[in-house]
Amino acid sequence: MTDAYGCVGIQELVTLVVDSFPQPVVTAPTVCGAKPVTISLTNTTGTVRWYDAAKGGKMVGTGNTFTTPANTKSTSYYYEQSTIDTLHLGPVDTTIGIGYYEKSDYGENGSYMLVFEAAKPFLLKSFKIYSSQNTGDKTFSFFDYSAQNINTTVPMNLGEKRINVNWWVKPGSNYSISSIHSQMYTNTTGVTFPYTNSLASITQSWGGTTAENSTQYLFYYDWIMVSDGCIAPRVKVEAIIDTPTVASFTISADTLQWPKTTVSVINTSTNATTSQWDFGDNSMDNSPIHKYTNTGTFNISLKTTNGICNSLATKTATIIGDVSKQTINLTKGWNILSTGRFPLDSTVKTIFAGLDVIEVKTMDAFWRTGLPEVFNSLKTIEVGKGYLVKMNTAGSLVIYGSTFNKTLKIYESNGKWQLIGCPTTNATPFSQYYNQNNCSIIKNFDGFWNPTGSTNSLNTFELGQGYFIK
Repeated sequence: MTDAYGCVGIQELVTLVVDSFPQPVVTAPTVCGAKPVTISLTNTTGTVRWYDAAKGGKMVGTGNTFTTPANTKSTSYYYEQSTIDTLHLGPVDTTIGIGYYEKSDYGENGSYMLVFEAAKPFLLKSFKIYSSQNTGDKTFSFFDYSAQNINTTVPMNLGEKRINVNWWVKPGSNYSISSIHSQMYTNTTGVTFPYTNSLASITQSWGGTTAENSTQYLFYYDWIMVSDGCIAPRVKVEAIIDTPTVASFTISADTLQWPKTTVSVINTSTNATTSQWDFGDNSMDNSPIHKYTNTGTFNISLKTTNGICNSLATKTATIIGDVSKQTINLTKGWNILSTGRFPLDSTVKTIFAGLDVIEVKTMDAFWRTGLPEVFNSLKTIEVGKGYLVKMNTAGSLVIYGSTFNKTLKIYESNGKWQLIGCPTTNATPFSQYYNQNNCSIIKNFDGFWNPTGSTNSLNTFELGQGYFIK
């Protein structure tokens, strides 16, 4: 072809790498563990191709969305925007229909041509032929009616052969491809002109009759064409694989007997930044030491996360015991009582929490409301022992816990007054444990019992009651 300066030569496609493409918006979510990552781009230009290297490498995908394999670690990929496209044109091969090999003397002057027109500039890189010529060279010509022919000569052999020509084609019509001495396969059936893509259109064959020109396909199959355009530099995108967290823990005991209801857990999880405990009793406790307030089987769970990956581990803890509620009604003023339950917390302050108590005492210790704990000598309430309780106003003492299953200590009379509680779980006659040899009197604010008396107003130990004995 002759350029504007009168030079004759062949134009070549030059790939221009530019930075002027708009920057796409990248969405690449982090995933947990060996899972595919779907990377998406918006605001792209031209065709997007994905590669596994910054230069060269393997193309691994095309389009605005690319889904990676299930990698086991974070992996870098690179996208490239390009307005250069590679397209194919014409029948892929000779299987479109029936045909034959042209004889060597046909088209000896290059009169058998395949005609086409170009809508956009492109580089015709190559096409396929099917040859019956097994020696020598063959010259292929691109004819532009407004310029000089471009010729490409290649050695020949039998069968399918791809001919690399690298002809530059500008927009126009009445272009043709031909060769001297055909000796190539042509299809006479299955032909459907025109063959068209976005760059060009093969419109007909030329050299035979008018009917043959529209029904016969001459020689040049599966064109490979490259469009004119630009390529932007590749851009790195990281497909981030987060290391999974694995929740795990140990537990101090999975079965406890009331009132021992405290479990300790040790977090042995890996790759976790945040951990949350659930002890299965609707508590908000996130401490590794937890005290249950009821019997039953509880599901303990540990949830861990590192922001992306989550994990869950579970175990069970069972609290066993005969747990029930004891209610003791207290009047204003002094009361004498004993408890029949083993509570979780037996401190005086906890046992009488919520009641208007002035003082709790025994024969040798006391606890007073409002007094600093360091000065209170009575610290805890023991099952089966007797206590004097002074109330500012009446109230009901409710104790939740397990019952004792055997007779408690029977106090021997030593000739001095002692304060005792009910030693049994059921009403039991005083006479079962006391007589005139070890006791002179038992009494409380409701009555008395004399081992030899006939007018006794008290006769039995009652759960929840307290007594003076001498």
